Amino acid sequence: MLFFDKQSALEKLQKHEYKEQEKLDLLDQVQEQNLPARDIIWMLTDHDSKIREVGSKLIVGDRSYATFQLLIKEMKNKEVLGRKYILPLLPRIDPEGLDVFLQKKIAASEVKDRSLAVEIISQFFRAERFIPMLLEAVHDPEQAIRYAATVKLCSYVKKNQEVFTQLFTMLYDETDRIRQRVIQEFCQIDAVELVEPFFARLPHEPKELQDKMIAALVRLAKKPELKLEEKVIPELASNNDLSRDMAARLLAEMPNKKEIIKKFLIYTRGIAFWLRERIFESLAKVTASIADAVLELLNDEAVRIDCMFLAAYIQDRRIIPGIVQILQSDVDWWIRVCAIDILLKFKAPDLIQQLRYCEKDPDLKWSVVSAYSELKAVTGLGFLKACLQDRSNYVRLEALRALAKFETAETNALIKEMAEGASDWALRTEAIRLAEALGITVKSKHEVVVDRVKEMASLKSLGFEMEDSTLNILDGSAEEIQTEEAAATYNEDASLAPERKMEEAAATCNENASLAPERKSDTAEPTTTTTRAMKFKFSRDLGLGKKNDEGENG
Repeated sequence: MLFFDKQSALEKLQKHEYKEQEKLDLLDQVQEQNLPARDIIWMLTDHDSKIREVGSKLIVGDRSYATFQLLIKEMKNKEVLGRKYILPLLPRIDPEGLDVFLQKKIAASEVKDRSLAVEIISQFFRAERFIPMLLEAVHDPEQAIRYAATVKLCSYVKKNQEVFTQLFTMLYDETDRIRQRVIQEFCQIDAVELVEPFFARLPHEPKELQDKMIAALVRLAKKPELKLEEKVIPELASNNDLSRDMAARLLAEMPNKKEIIKKFLIYTRGIAFWLRERIFESLAKVTASIADAVLELLNDEAVRIDCMFLAAYIQDRRIIPGIVQILQSDVDWWIRVCAIDILLKFKAPDLIQQLRYCEKDPDLKWSVVSAYSELKAVTGLGFLKACLQDRSNYVRLEALRALAKFETAETNALIKEMAEGASDWALRTEAIRLAEALGITVKSKHEVVVDRVKEMASLKSLGFEMEDSTLNILDGSAEEIQTEEAAATYNEDASLAPERKMEEAAATCNENASLAPERKSDTAEPTTTTTRAMKFKFSRDLGLGKKNDEGENG
């Protein structure tokens, strides 16, 4: 009779044939019985939470492999409810032989078997012993299996080097949710190896994940012992705007800025000029953070010149004294030309004084003329007028254009005078163009007569002078090309009279020269030596040089 009553309690619970106040009594009766697992397994998926709780307590007490197999079967039969209520119980049973069972399932051909193995492992709070199986599962062809294995392995990325290495390769995984899950986990790790993959993925990930990656990189940048700059500096040359901006921001976050900026400046020496400008533009966005370091480095002889170019992008007028110091030093002429441009950009208060200091330097004349032109400095009018007689065609033309910008009665009269009577063909042609643009009326253009005897004597004298020197002709330069074009024009028609040939060659040479300053507006004037070398080449092409072995002009 007692056995019948106990069975009745279980049946009443299973059929829910009881009143609410009777349920607890029935559950107590069932717990007193030593019922086999197969009789009470239904309790694990019942809709009543109290019945499920008692059923779980009774089942996990039996940690045999047979009970484990019974639970696996019941879980498959109940599908969703089975995975929800039975799957979490499996680690609590953890019978002997479980590892062998899981290894067979991981290597099974059926997707559902491999998936089951990963699902069971995922329920274990401590799954170190299953790591080899999970590492095998992350290469599974089924995406869901790979994702489940990846999620579990993420728990051990800080503790296990093998897991770190495996997941590191998955930062580039083609499956979005797998890759993004790995990135999220690595965002919590302080590892300098993450800089490159983070920069590579940064432009391609969603905004929320980008923010996490940026926060992680900023955290790393604040730790000088990691030497993050070695990874970040090359990223300043990235083709991606976001990557460059992020690299600049990281440099600004680093505590040892002076040392970092110095390393960066040395790095930029080995890259193309246009690429360096792009990098400097990115750094200009964090000028507030690096200005002090740049100012200090202007006094460092090792990187002073490099620092000057970076300083041009920093909107801090405190750099002006350092640039002036470079301008007044004995550095190469092209560096001093750049210094003038930088001072002009900042509208330095004593710029006029510095320009007057540079007026007598032949290598800086063209830049001084351009500066006076941009400033429209009345104090420079005398210098500009004098430059109309300069031996350099570049300087003469630039001075004429500078004068035209003033648009005063005096400068307009000078433009008119040049347009009507300049003996320099290129200067007169440019003056005519400027006069037309300014609305200045110019008289009819008379033809310029070339003094053939004087010009031939001058070229011949220069030719012999250069023949005896050790100067090298600058092959391939724009000026030499112009000279060759002039010589070709001169020899084009052998039937022309010698006087006509000489005049047309000179005219062609002057016309080509008038175009040179516009094509080379951003370069400095060739040195006197170079100009003389080009003139010598011109004289040789015209047959004015030393005679050859056959007694003919070479």
